[in-house]
Amino acid sequence: MPSPVSPLPLFLASTTWNYGLGMTYVVVPLYAASQGLSGVEIGFLFSMPVFVQVVFNLIGGAYTDRIGGRKIMLWSCFLLGAGALEFIFARGFWMLFAGQVLLVLARATFWPATWSLASELPGERTTQMGRLNALTNVGQIAGTVSAGFILALFGFTASFLTLAAMGFVSLIAGIPLKQLPRKPVEAGRSLFANYGGLFNRPIIWYTVSCAYLSALPFSLSMSFYPLLLKDYGYDSQSSGILIAIRAVGSIAAGLVASRFVKTGAASHSPVIAGLAVALSVGLTRPSTMRS
Repeated sequence: MPSPVSPLPLFLASTTWNYGLGMTYVVVPLYAASQGLSGVEIGFLFSMPVFVQVVFNLIGGAYTDRIGGRKIMLWSCFLLGAGALEFIFARGFWMLFAGQVLLVLARATFWPATWSLASELPGERTTQMGRLNALTNVGQIAGTVSAGFILALFGFTASFLTLAAMGFVSLIAGIPLKQLPRKPVEAGRSLFANYGGLFNRPIIWYTVSCAYLSALPFSLSMSFYPLLLKDYGYDSQSSGILIAIRAVGSIAAGLVASRFVKTGAASHSPVIAGLAVALSVGLTRPSTMRS
């Protein structure tokens, strides 16, 4: 019988990786703006690589089932560090775009891998997933808050060096991680064979649509919140703290969801939350920023 998988390397790697991810929420948009990119170019910079993320999420999920999550997670950590180093030398739209693609690939491969590894941890699965989610948010909060101070005190180069260091620290932290042996693969079975059955179920398409609509405001806010706050006169330290509140809200939402959210037609919480977000955006005074 295989020995139990220790959760410590996974939790350490996830915390440090998400620290770096939290830094990107502040540093990357402000760096793009400092390069003279317009609002349209920044929107393109953040939206186009997402199509790459969709493809690699599917591929990453399939390969995680086939070869396990450890190797994929380690590659994700490496991509995060490599993307940060590329940004140090990035000048102009296309070099920024290349760095953003590396960061998007890191995100696309990290989540399927860590979820797979967390499912193999000893103990109650929901408890371990909850701990992983909590550490994810702690890392993002710390990274987002510290990014504003590092940027204000030391500039963009130091910020991206810190981000790269977090990527490589997470890589080192994840190396001792062990995983359970993979199940034998049937001869001739396609890597994407499981997707056929899923895509033939209408509930899957409905779920994907709901997930897309839920993620869209978050993606847009992470791209433009730092620029909006800068346009309102907030410094980078204040922006980091304000953006970090999102992760605090995510923790609170998770606690509320586990207690009150129901499924199916009885679930009114997503509708209420969506209306609250729309109302909050509607009450925000217009910015003077131009594309």
